[in-house]
Amino acid sequence: IEFILMISKSDQDPENARRLYSEYSPAVKCFVTSAADRESFKPVTDCIRGCITVVAGQSGAGKSTFVNSVAGSALMDTGELSDRTKRGKHTTRHSELFTIADGDGDESPAYIIDSPGFSVLDADEIEPIRLQDYYPEMYNNKKACRFMDCSHTGEPGCFAQELVRSGKMHPDRLERYIKIYRELEEEYKNRYRQNK
Repeated sequence: IEFILMISKSDQDPENARRLYSEYSPAVKCFVTSAADRESFKPVTDCIRGCITVVAGQSGAGKSTFVNSVAGSALMDTGELSDRTKRGKHTTRHSELFTIADGDGDESPAYIIDSPGFSVLDADEIEPIRLQDYYPEMYNNKKACRFMDCSHTGEPGCFAQELVRSGKMHPDRLERYIKIYRELEEEYKNRYRQNK
């Protein structure tokens, strides 16, 4: 499964949108979009043509707005952020498959699934050594390290620093990877300890 990152609502914070793009674009296909500029959705639509795509993300991120825009009609309800929490409200409560482009001529149709948003994404079920499998720049270079069981957290002969030096991984992304790895490692060590 290929995944792409759509940085939505860029009109609300253009500087942060640029920062996110520079951080993630070396690893995955990234698109900066805004509902205020519907043309910004076109590169995403072109990218997913001929595919079945699931749109996933936090509540209030603009998933349903994107689906409605590329479909050309109001297929899914959209909502505002909560006044109290300033976070998205769960407007989409089910997943549904839509055809967003009819295939005519050489153009393939695209199918899109709008999914309910989430508030928090936990990684606590991931075994620490498997965390690298969630980072494309790492799993595509697994055999580049001196040690087969390299955690990419500072071992000698690790290729992670080379990824940063070559611009294939943003230094902040590696720093967060190491932080998440350490947290998972601690949880993994304590997984069988119960309150005694």
